[in-house]
Amino acid sequence: MNKPAYKAVLIALYMACACTRLWGQCSNCPTNVTITEGATTKICPNATKVLHATTGLASYLWEDGTTTSTHTITGPGTYWVSSIHNGCQSCDTILVTLFPAPPQVILNPPGPTVSACEGDTVILAVANPVYASYLWNFQGHTENKLYITDPGIYWVMARDGNGCMDTSGTVQVGFNQLPVPALGNDTVICSNVVLGLNPGNFAHYLWNTGDTVPVLFADTSGYFLVTVTAANGCKNSDGIFITELAAPTIDLGPDLLLCGGQSAILDAGSGHSNYRWENGETTQTRDVASGGWFWVQTTNSNGCTSNRDSLYITYDLLSPPGILYSNGDLNVATFSSYQWYRNDTLIQGATLSNYLPPGEGIYRVLVTNSNGCSILSQPYELTTLVTVLQGFSPNGDGIGDFFTIENIAYYPANELKIFNRWGNMVFERIGYANNWNGESLEGQKLPDGTYFFTLDLKNGKEAISDYIILNR
Repeated sequence: MNKPAYKAVLIALYMACACTRLWGQCSNCPTNVTITEGATTKICPNATKVLHATTGLASYLWEDGTTTSTHTITGPGTYWVSSIHNGCQSCDTILVTLFPAPPQVILNPPGPTVSACEGDTVILAVANPVYASYLWNFQGHTENKLYITDPGIYWVMARDGNGCMDTSGTVQVGFNQLPVPALGNDTVICSNVVLGLNPGNFAHYLWNTGDTVPVLFADTSGYFLVTVTAANGCKNSDGIFITELAAPTIDLGPDLLLCGGQSAILDAGSGHSNYRWENGETTQTRDVASGGWFWVQTTNSNGCTSNRDSLYITYDLLSPPGILYSNGDLNVATFSSYQWYRNDTLIQGATLSNYLPPGEGIYRVLVTNSNGCSILSQPYELTTLVTVLQGFSPNGDGIGDFFTIENIAYYPANELKIFNRWGNMVFERIGYANNWNGESLEGQKLPDGTYFFTLDLKNGKEAISDYIILNR
């Protein structure tokens, strides 16, 4: 008999023998077929289940035509099996119902991606841990939390008390690279040095001093720690110990003023290992007689070099001023103070910029400027001060009425003689004082014309000879 015909016979037999658990077994069958899962059973939603019939029988026929002793089902319903064994037909049924669907497995964090930093641990947990068992896809872990230190894709399968399963979504875990700040090795600085601590280029900085600057300038001993944050949010730290050594200090003093011919000794102080001046000298002291900027640096036994200390020297090199003669006065340029000398002898009270000389001589003036620097002027030799006005008009109008010799008063012992054109002396006076009005010795008015004179200033020099014109 072919297989379809055989199934048809079995089905006809099944219909002839009512198949229920209560009365479905045939009494004349030495061995009845039985579904071992019982009269009822349950299946998980979206799951399969295998039903088992009594083994060792000659034939089997399930409701869907399956002819093996086992039957895989995928959902709820009433299932039956029939068997013919030793010419006797028997059957059995089972009612299959659904278990409640298990709750959805939710992960925390839910993903789909989670980022952390190198060295961190990501805790991936079941947010609703109500299940009876768990199985992660990582190394067979069965707890409801997974501690992750390696990048990868993670998920978990959970079963409830009925054995029904739900699987979480996947979470891809990645680890970002840590920033690497670099402050360098521990170091030593001198007390006058400021060290710039630069850890590198990052998104954010926090120093243990509270500063948030990219570069911290340190000038003291201590431990300096920076925590940097990269653009990916990851943080890392680096620290450095700084030891401060004392640097030498020097003080050249205030700026100086030197007058021409003066010098000053600059002293950088004792106790230093070496010295360096701006001109290359290496001595503690230095003698200077010029102006400008001067500086020095020193180094102590610690190997620390001082800051430069400098001063400015104003070198006031005065040039001897000249003396000018004008209207009987000796004059010199403007200074702060003056002292006149005649033939190298101080003239008491002669302390103005101009001086009316009492007579011939070599005159100098000691001038002092606003810096307090002094210098003697160039010498001025005064030989004669007189100036003869060669014409006068004694007509009583008050203008040119007397024969005038300017500055004759400087030579009170002078002797004046006046001659007419024939050589006759018409006037003579010792100690002439600009008071001849054109009259003769007898008091008579002399006629207009040209007259000649000699003037002996009694200064040991040759008498002055010249002419005058009288014109009333």
